[in-house]
Amino acid sequence: MDTITVVKDAFGTPSDVTCFPFSERYNEALNEDISEWRADESDVPLDAQINVVATRRKLKSGLTRVGVTVNYPVLEVATGTDSSGYAARPKVAYVQSVQIVEYVHPRSTTSARRNSRIGAACVLLDKGASDVPSSTTTGQLVRFLDKLAMY
Repeated sequence: MDTITVVKDAFGTPSDVTCFPFSERYNEALNEDISEWRADESDVPLDAQINVVATRRKLKSGLTRVGVTVNYPVLEVATGTDSSGYAARPKVAYVQSVQIVEYVHPRSTTSARRNSRIGAACVLLDKGASDVPSSTTTGQLVRFLDKLAMY
């Protein structure tokens, strides 16, 4: 698996965060492939790293359910110290998650699936056809989504 780049702090000073592959597995009970990536920022605790989870599952209807979830853990910072000068380490207060799900028909084509994802991205970002990114056929998640539609 390749790395994935996600954006951190889109409203402040945006920065790219690279998520590295750390898990690929098959859940036999759910008939589901699961791939996971996690950031590795040195100043952020492990449980507070941004992470991406991609899943694909063949449904009884014959459709394939493809999901991508991006998790942004939010740290709460303890203020002050105790009488001995100890300050508690920051901990995760909550996780802000975004999930995108695609249901793929067995007869769909790669270009039809890409087209529907681009259309959905344009709706989410309030963008028109002239704003469509040029690299819609490359990247780790694009390959995962294209491949996972067919077993």
